[in-house]
Amino acid sequence: MDSRRLLNTFLDLVKIDSPSRQEAALAHYCAEVLQACGCAVRFDDTAVQTGSNTGNLFAVLPARGKKDGPAHAASAVVAGAAPAHAATPAATDPALLPTTDPFDSGTPARALCFSAHMDCVPPCVGVEPVIENGIIRSGGETILGGDDKVGIAAILELVRSLAQSTRSHPQINVIFSVQEELNLIGAKAMCLDEFAGQFCYVLDAVGSPGIVINGAPYQHSYEAVYTGLAAHAGVAPEKGISAIRAAARAVAALPQGRIDNISTANVGTIHGGSKNNIVAEECVVTGECRSHDPDRLAALHECIDATLRRACEPIDGAGPAHVHVEWELTYEGFSLAEDAPEVVLALKSARNLGLLAATHISGGGADTNVFVQAGMKAVSLSSGMDQIHSTSEQLALTDLEDLARLVIEIAYQFSN
Repeated sequence: MDSRRLLNTFLDLVKIDSPSRQEAALAHYCAEVLQACGCAVRFDDTAVQTGSNTGNLFAVLPARGKKDGPAHAASAVVAGAAPAHAATPAATDPALLPTTDPFDSGTPARALCFSAHMDCVPPCVGVEPVIENGIIRSGGETILGGDDKVGIAAILELVRSLAQSTRSHPQINVIFSVQEELNLIGAKAMCLDEFAGQFCYVLDAVGSPGIVINGAPYQHSYEAVYTGLAAHAGVAPEKGISAIRAAARAVAALPQGRIDNISTANVGTIHGGSKNNIVAEECVVTGECRSHDPDRLAALHECIDATLRRACEPIDGAGPAHVHVEWELTYEGFSLAEDAPEVVLALKSARNLGLLAATHISGGGADTNVFVQAGMKAVSLSSGMDQIHSTSEQLALTDLEDLARLVIEIAYQFSN
């Protein structure tokens, strides 16, 4: 591992603007690095479906046996919906395209996946990283973007290190997704059949490197549209039915916060009305609930739904409002035993490096949830992220380096 190269890569990454749906510039940077290492690179054709300006990025670094030398094969961009500005000679010259499909990974035991997402939450445009006392943070006006560019940086360093080494390693599959922050839209749009059965490590969790996330919740989300009757608020308020009032009754009565040790609920947004002198005709409430137990989630779902509908009952002689409630299964949860092979491999690799090796059940979802449902043996890895989704976000240099060391060790241990 080259610590200076790793740091420079991370600093490059956070300076590239990549809000959700605008990941193309970052994808182009990653594609160039991966191609230079001898990877075959492709973009899927999901951009039309997701609304992003690029597809999800996939790359393959071929396996190396004990007698193979460092990778010097010509890289290629294989057919897919790559952004137009990402075209390179390798993408357009048929002589440089592989004669066999480099994405045919063969048996799961021969390939190992690493994944991270390319989008960031706002404010993430114009990030200017600052390093003080071994800590990287933003200048204070934006997030840092370590979620999830620390994961991308570590994976790029993994591929570079393996490509330069003469040690044997498995085939490395890289998956960089779009729009993870928008309820895992990019991962949900992927075709993941070729990766079924493969170990996959998703570098996207808070905490110190060495912690393995072996469980995450199920999540349901809802949108409730309340409809009342408009009227002049000063001249004839009694003729109106306030949608905002009905919505407010619902919000006040909804279960929120930590419901029990494995379940949570939250009201995310409420918006409606048009002017102060008009009884509001419409108001929209959105929210979510999560649990690690699908039965508890179902009960919480029913309670929230009933509360949303009950709020439409007549108030002080005014007629009833109406509500239309739509629910979505945002993602499925997962729970893996501590002796699951993919968990054991990560813990063993962490212990080999002297890192804290432990499992943790997360309250948040990640692309991992989608990958597990697709039949991949996926877990999330804590990546040193701290105070994410805020302008106080920071990352310790030691955590950046430990994460890269960990994924390199996982690759070599997998070979053994």
